Amino acid sequence: MRHLPCAALPFLLLAASCDCGGEPVQTVVVEIRAAPERLDFGRLPVGARSSARISIINDGNGPYAPGAAPTVEGDAFAISTPCALPLAPNNFCEMDVLFAPPREGDTSGSVVIEAPDGSALVVPLTGTGDPANVALEPAVLDFGAVAVGTGARRTLTVTNLSSARLDLPLIIDGAGFVVDGAASVALRIEAGQAATVELDFLPARGGPFAARALVEICGSMCGPEVALSGEGLAPRLSA
Repeated sequence: MRHLPCAALPFLLLAASCDCGGEPVQTVVVEIRAAPERLDFGRLPVGARSSARISIINDGNGPYAPGAAPTVEGDAFAISTPCALPLAPNNFCEMDVLFAPPREGDTSGSVVIEAPDGSALVVPLTGTGDPANVALEPAVLDFGAVAVGTGARRTLTVTNLSSARLDLPLIIDGAGFVVDGAASVALRIEAGQAATVELDFLPARGGPFAARALVEICGSMCGPEVALSGEGLAPRLSA
């Protein structure tokens, strides 16, 4: 055990009783720190992900057993692998922090760790979202005339021209069209690779239809898009 004078009790968790009459007291001290003290993820395309590691180190001679696990503040950050707690004396654990910029521009957050004295040990997080470079082909998809109650299918190619893997939603904005039977689908495309997506036109009425398919890369309903068109053919009524 570490022997400290009564006047020096950093991050005191438990101390033996004493009269402190000039004699050193034997104390159990838990003192933690984080390494690194801050994390900057640099620049990353919107839709891409990057992870970095933070260590929590117990430099004391007593166990570190917080009442709550570390948390993350900021919608661009998350803990993907938590620390294994509690921590024995002179030991450490590691956690992985994920940065996935949801929008362009600078963003910030923090990892909040409960200190032994009940205060917060804060690790600042920063990163920048750059525009995702995504190409859609073709620029227009015309499904032609389709009888009500039937359907037609066309193929859309989405190419990731960025330098990192992208996780982005493809969204259908408008009635009559679906992708994989729904209004949206999650795409994961490696850097420099392309994905093909099947879109269906399912007219429920007669008349023209117009919509758009877009890959959301710069905020809500913002990104490169393809125009969708088709005509529903209603059944002829017999005389």
